Amino acid sequence: MRLLSKVHWRPSPNLLLALASLGAGIAAFVLARQYLQERVTTLEQQVSGRLQTRPVVVAAREIAIGQIVEASQLAVRQMPRSYLRSDVLTPEQAGTLVGRRLLHAVAAGDALVDADVAAAETQALARQLPPGLRAVTVVVDEVSAQAGLLRAGDLIDLYHSRQSGEAAAQLHLLLQSVPVLATGKRTVRTQSQGATEPPDFSTITLQLTPDDAARVLLAQRTGALTAVLRGTDDIQTHTLSVLDSRQLFAAIPHTRTAAPAAATAPAALQVIAGGGASVRNIQQVLTELPASAGTQTQGALR
Repeated sequence: MRLLSKVHWRPSPNLLLALASLGAGIAAFVLARQYLQERVTTLEQQVSGRLQTRPVVVAAREIAIGQIVEASQLAVRQMPRSYLRSDVLTPEQAGTLVGRRLLHAVAAGDALVDADVAAAETQALARQLPPGLRAVTVVVDEVSAQAGLLRAGDLIDLYHSRQSGEAAAQLHLLLQSVPVLATGKRTVRTQSQGATEPPDFSTITLQLTPDDAARVLLAQRTGALTAVLRGTDDIQTHTLSVLDSRQLFAAIPHTRTAAPAAATAPAALQVIAGGGASVRNIQQVLTELPASAGTQTQGALR
C-alpha cells in the first residue's frame, strides 16, 4: 500500500500534444463555420438585391407595329429591378397605353414604356375624325383667329380673297359651317382638362370632306383665307356671288337729305317817328299799335 501511494501520474508529452491539436481543431472548425455562415449571408443579400422584383406592364402576346393597343394585349409580370428600365409602366399606368398606336413591334413578355406608343394627343385627334373625313391645317392671322377667342368645336365660314395685278380684288365664300378640330395644338379634349386664358395660335385644323380639303389646299396657294366665326345654332346657308372691290359700295344706297327751305323773312315796313326813320317788320309794328288801330291797319294791309 505504501508503494502505490507514492506513485504520481504524469501525462506523456504525446497526450498533451494530441489534446492541444484537438482543441485547435475544434476552434478552427467553429471559426470556419462562423465565417462561412457570414459569407453565405452576404452572398444571399447580394443575390436577393439583384433579383428583387417589381410588377410591370408587358405585352401578353406579340403586337405588330401600327396596331392600336388593346387591354387584352397587356399583362402584368414580376421582373428583376436590376434588369428594368427606369421608365417602365406600373399596373396602375396600363390604361395610358390603351387606344394608342404602337410605334414598333414588341414581342410577348417585353416590358412596355410610354415611348413605345404614339403621343396621346396625336392619336386622340385622329380618332376624332369620322370615317371619310379629313383634317386640314390652315394658317390664320389674328383677325381670322378672332384675337385668340376662336376655340376647338366652333363653326366657321371660310372666305377666299385674291387680287391679280391691276385687276380688282375679288372675294368668294368658299365653305360654310366648317367644324374647327383644333386651334394650334389645343383640341376639344385638352380644352376640357382645364380652363385657361385664350392661347396664341397661328393655325387652325378643320374637319373637311376630301373634296373640300382639296379646295382649301388650292385656295391657300391662290389667295388669302379668312375665317369668320358663326353661331353654333346657326344652320342657315348664305348665298354670296363673287364680290368685286369695284362693287364694294354699289349695294349701299346713296340718299341725299334736302336742305331745309330758308325761312321767308316777314315784310319790312319803314316807320317814321319823331323825325327819325327806322326799318321794322310788320309784326313788330302791329304789336306796338293800340288794339283798334292795329285792327284797322291789318285791314288796310290786306
